[in-house]
This record gives sequence, C-alpha cells and structure tokens, in this order.
Amino acid sequence: MKIELILLGIIGLVFLIDFIINSRKKIITTNGVIKSEEIQSKSKNLFNYILKRKKNFTIFLISVPAVKVFFHYLFYPIMTRDKLSGWKIREGVYSERYRDSIGEHIDVIFTEELILFVPAFIFMSLMVWFFNDKIKAR
Repeated sequence: MKIELILLGIIGLVFLIDFIINSRKKIITTNGVIKSEEIQSKSKNLFNYILKRKKNFTIFLISVPAVKVFFHYLFYPIMTRDKLSGWKIREGVYSERYRDSIGEHIDVIFTEELILFVPAFIFMSLMVWFFNDKIKAR
C-alpha cells in the first residue's frame, strides 16, 4: 500500500507542476511591463521539456523502482530456509537456502538495499538518453 501512495504522489506532483507552469504565462519585468513568452531560463526550459513529455516522464519515474526491484532480486536476493517438518523437527534441520519470491523484494523496496536506486536511476537515464530521438513529444 505504501508503494501505491508514493507513486500516486509522484504522479500528482507532475500534474501540479504542469498546472503551475501553465497558469504563469505572463512574465512581469522590472519596469512593470508585461511580456509573454520572453526570457526563458534553463529551468523553465527543463520544465517545458518535462511537461511536453508527461507520459514519458511518468513511465520513467515508475520504471526506476521496478528496475531497483529487478536489481535487488538478481544481485542481492533475500535468501530463506524452511524448517523441515516431520521427525526431523527435533533436530533443528532446515532445508536448503532458496531465493524468496519477487513479492518479498517488492515489500522491502524502500527499506532494504536503498543504494540500488542509484544504479537503477543511472540505467533508466541511459535508456532514456539512448531512445530519446525515437520518443516523440506529444
């Protein structure tokens, strides 16, 4: 339930930024003259770039935690052992270690191995950079 709320908050933040940027169409200069579509700074260009590609940006934000779970499952698996049932219970015999399910890795996405968000973010950024010319802004 935590993951869904965090992702919903991120998507809401993107739409809030879109609303704020679109509502500020006029810029007031130091002389008090209202000019529209002048003096675009780099930060505004970045916001325009993101707002033209809302779906792409949202998919990027959703993909980073998914790639983090994938990396966690492959490189830092949660290993478990079950206690054997039957007559071997008294001896404390356990089964062989095995990898937990992907669901267990999803449950601990924001609590364990948080450093894996860095390679996940870098991996997704490289994918976006590589496919940038093939993705159209709509």
